[in-house]
Amino acid sequence: MAIPLVNLIFILVWAFGDGINPNKVTWARAALLWMGIWFVLSLCFFSTVMSALTTVIAK
Repeated sequence: MAIPLVNLIFILVWAFGDGINPNKVTWARAALLWMGIWFVLSLCFFSTVMSALTTVIAK
């Protein structure tokens, strides 16, 4: 899971593949959900910081 891009491919295969252990399917779907939540939170944080920096620099 520490290798970028490979982890996403494996999670997608485990989450939506056929013949996968049900425990892996559940774990992979939960991992995808957490990735999505962290992505949205990171995007909100980044946009807030950039907006604050833009306001400070503009003055």
